[in-house]
Amino acid sequence: MLDSTILKQVSDVFANLENNYTLDVRTDASRTEAAELKEFVNDFVSTSTHLSANFTDTNDAQLSFSLLKEGQPVGISFRGIPNGHEFTSLLLAVLNADGKGKNLPDEMLVRRIQALRGPIRLTTYVSLTCTNCPDVVQSLNLIALNHPDFT
Repeated sequence: MLDSTILKQVSDVFANLENNYTLDVRTDASRTEAAELKEFVNDFVSTSTHLSANFTDTNDAQLSFSLLKEGQPVGISFRGIPNGHEFTSLLLAVLNADGKGKNLPDEMLVRRIQALRGPIRLTTYVSLTCTNCPDVVQSLNLIALNHPDFT
């Protein structure tokens, strides 16, 4: 699904990962997109020895995956097959979880995020034509990475 040029670029981006990450994938095998998601995830995790995948057939029309760091949920999930800005958000989610991403919050902002009262459960809907969506998604992902009860 991902061409060799993109796989090489992603491999270069993930060359310095220090922690292990799992994409915990939930699909309904009866959906035609399930095979596409599995192919995408397998291509994605092939870019680093620090990446792996766990596949579960849910039989409930689901097509999603969550990011785990060292086997623990980080509060970031994706629905469907990420492409375009969503693919960039996935790359940044892994990099930010590893402390190597961009726009990481400073210590004062991390304290403010951690002071939020939880649990907080948000679902973000994006439009491929929205110019603000990528920034919103990446900001919410950073909050999830810094607040144990925020997804």
